[in-house]
Amino acid sequence: MVLKWQPSIDGDEVAGYEIYRDDVMIDTVNETTFIDADIEVDKAYIYKVIAFDVSGNKSEAIIVVANDILQPSKPSNIVVAKTPTTVSLEWEASTDNMWVEGYVIYRNGERVGESKDTSYVDKTVPHNSTYIYTIKAYDKSGNLSEESDAVTVTTESLTYVPLAAGGGHSLHVKSDGTVWVWGDNQYGQLGDGTSTTTATLVKDLKDIVAVAAGEDSSLVLKNDGTVWTSQNVQIKGLSDIKSIAVGRSHNLALKNDGTVWAWGSNGYGQLGDGTTKTSYTPVQVEELKDVKAIAAGEYHSIALRNDGTVWVWGYAARQLSDGMSTNSTKPVQVGELKDVKAIAAGGYHSIALRNDGTVWAWELIVKVNLETGQLKQVIHQCR
Repeated sequence: MVLKWQPSIDGDEVAGYEIYRDDVMIDTVNETTFIDADIEVDKAYIYKVIAFDVSGNKSEAIIVVANDILQPSKPSNIVVAKTPTTVSLEWEASTDNMWVEGYVIYRNGERVGESKDTSYVDKTVPHNSTYIYTIKAYDKSGNLSEESDAVTVTTESLTYVPLAAGGGHSLHVKSDGTVWVWGDNQYGQLGDGTSTTTATLVKDLKDIVAVAAGEDSSLVLKNDGTVWTSQNVQIKGLSDIKSIAVGRSHNLALKNDGTVWAWGSNGYGQLGDGTTKTSYTPVQVEELKDVKAIAAGEYHSIALRNDGTVWVWGYAARQLSDGMSTNSTKPVQVGELKDVKAIAAGGYHSIALRNDGTVWAWELIVKVNLETGQLKQVIHQCR
């Protein structure tokens, strides 16, 4: 057996290399080559090479497995969890005559990833489709196991949002997943690479299931749970998204796990991260979970939780809770509203639909009571 390796580098002088076979030191050499003649044919061995310097310091070991031709056992008992755009897999560990190095995951026969553990999350799976997953184990020598038993997974559907209207522009998703835009295009909010205002196809955008529009910008949601601008630029760090919203200059995204993420301008705390600092990458809205719907106004944000409560943050938000100040950098509950099933936000107002069919609304323009000098907002039932 001939071993060769690249020479080690040390601040001191490299004095030599220790050679181990199956954790037993069998020799010390000064060169970067070693020949082991005392081995059996077709028997697997584990070799380690450790460098040492003149001061006695030792390097980490490099490990080589020789003559290993036995494959690991196949992974078994795969357990599946899913959202509309993610598939989580867990399985029982394979065994090997040496050790299992990792696992290769296949979706519909195509390799989609690897894992060193007995779990894997496929994060950008197109919704409303059926997939077949299999797994193979591999060992240090690269021997692959037999394919695991296949599991079939059908993802649920994202909510289809085919229309959105911004400050002066509109978007429409066709049934083929393409996006068409029209209206004001001064800032390129139509995403068609021009400044024209007529209805036009946004090039290179496909597989879209939802759109959202703000004052001067737009977002789209793809069928794999990723978020993109109308200029076909992906918002990094976001996956498994179920809905989107756009304010004047801030954006919201709701994950399938019920968390809310925000990015953009933050002068009034509309990102909900406890600060007023602008963020160009998504940050998680603090102290908010179990959310099922979101909406964005001019400078405020609103969320509906699964328990029917409504939460707001940003411009004038705290007037609806403690009345002590105007803006809130974290979500606060709209105290008078319960049993809500849908929400919407305008520029400076918000609307909530309750399960009893009543509609409630409030404005976020802060007004001063001339008699008391206090700031006041009131939630009104729409007649």
